[in-house]
Order: sequence, then structure tokens, then C-alpha cells
Amino acid sequence: MPRLEQSQEFLHRQLAEIINQEVALEGILLTVSFVELSPNFKQAKIGLSVLPDKFYGTALAAVRQAGSQIRARLAKQLKWRLVPQLRWEIDNRPKKVAELEEVFKNL
Repeated sequence: MPRLEQSQEFLHRQLAEIINQEVALEGILLTVSFVELSPNFKQAKIGLSVLPDKFYGTALAAVRQAGSQIRARLAKQLKWRLVPQLRWEIDNRPKKVAELEEVFKNL
């Protein structure tokens, strides 16, 4: 497996664990659905899946607010020279899949 893919998977696991511990949202299921690391390891785009989906804004705001703590903990766990800048976004692919399934079901 290429180094970039291994690093993305490792970063994904670490971020999932850290977010689970750092971001407490009552009644909201927040998961890391993907991590895309730039080839130079300077930036990482992190996709978050939120259930129920009406709390997208709340969850994204909470993660962004805890971003500096998340990055600091990540820096302690990573053995990398550089800790990437973290860009958070909502992964709405599950919602789109559900909508498409509904459309196909009604055909």
C-alpha cells in the first residue's frame, strides 16, 4: 500500500478516536467518514458524517471549535515532522444515497 494511503488510514483512525473523546454532543452521532491527505502532507480534508442530519451545523461548529485541541492531541500521537492543517467538511454522501434509493424504489 502506498505511503499516502497508509498515512490517510492512520490519520483517519487517530482523528476518529480523538474526536470521540474531545467532542461531546448529546444525541448526535458524529463519525469521521473520510480523510484526504495532500501529497505534501500539509493539509488534510476530513469528512464528517452526522446523524441525525439536522445537526450538521451544530456538529461542524463543535468540531471547528475544538480544532486546536484536536490538532494538539494529534501532534502528540503522530511521529510526523509536520502536522497537517485540518479542514472539516460534512460528508453528505449517505444522505444522497438514501435519496437515490428512494427515487429508485418509487420507479
